[in-house]
Amino acid sequence: MSACARGRRAAGWYGAWLLAHVGAAGAPAGHLEPFGSWAPGKPIKEWTSLPSPLEFFEHCQLDGGASEPVLMRGAAKGMPAMDWTSDEYLLEKFGGSKISGVEYDLKETRVGGQVPGMRVLRDFLSKYNTTDIYMVSQIPKEMRQDVKFLPFLRCGGYLDFLDVANLWIGRGGSKSVVHYDDQDNINCMFSGRKRFIFMHPKYKREFEAHPNTAKNRFGWVDADLDKNVKGYGAFFGNLDVDRVDLINLPGWSEVEYSYAELEPGDCLYIPYQWYHQAADAEL
Repeated sequence: MSACARGRRAAGWYGAWLLAHVGAAGAPAGHLEPFGSWAPGKPIKEWTSLPSPLEFFEHCQLDGGASEPVLMRGAAKGMPAMDWTSDEYLLEKFGGSKISGVEYDLKETRVGGQVPGMRVLRDFLSKYNTTDIYMVSQIPKEMRQDVKFLPFLRCGGYLDFLDVANLWIGRGGSKSVVHYDDQDNINCMFSGRKRFIFMHPKYKREFEAHPNTAKNRFGWVDADLDKNVKGYGAFFGNLDVDRVDLINLPGWSEVEYSYAELEPGDCLYIPYQWYHQAADAEL
């Protein structure tokens, strides 16, 4: 349960790197394995104490404004929302609260669509443990008082730019598509565990070249450019995050990434236009 929003390398370098990372069967390392398996990645920066508003602003300006993701350990532990740990508790306190969105497909595809008949939280809680659905809703009015803005957001004008506060709930096993957002995001975990993988916006030109065609080496699609493309928006729609095909999508073997593993009480800053993928990490 959580709440939140470079040019191609030289061919010679790529060839040498790829040949050094070929598996015993002749396929690249990580072929047909979960997203990120082609390389170990590196953990993102962690803060064990929260920054001041000025320090957070300075972090946002790093790398020419691209900034970088950062994990804030324990940042949400003082929020009343940390009590949202059981269906019984949520039903008793918020069962009649109106919700605004429930979608099909715990493994996100962007083609599942909205689940009908989901008007209040009770409707969702009565179904989600035995079906392939998850909730992405604006935080219901009655629940908002349990979610506090982190102290460094309370001055300096940050809240003037707040777009939306969403609540995710799933039964486990959820996986997002690989995508980016056009806003900065802060994601806080109240229950469960989640793993995020991040790619720098420097890959934008490579990632998004020749969308909706076989020339794209990463599986990028844009439904706004071709109405025959299933789903909505722009994302890596031809990429299976459970079995990454590094033969047909060889570009991923070149990509460097970082990662974070969130536990209850942790918050995560995701900067604007950083590509990312999130997956349930419960043992």
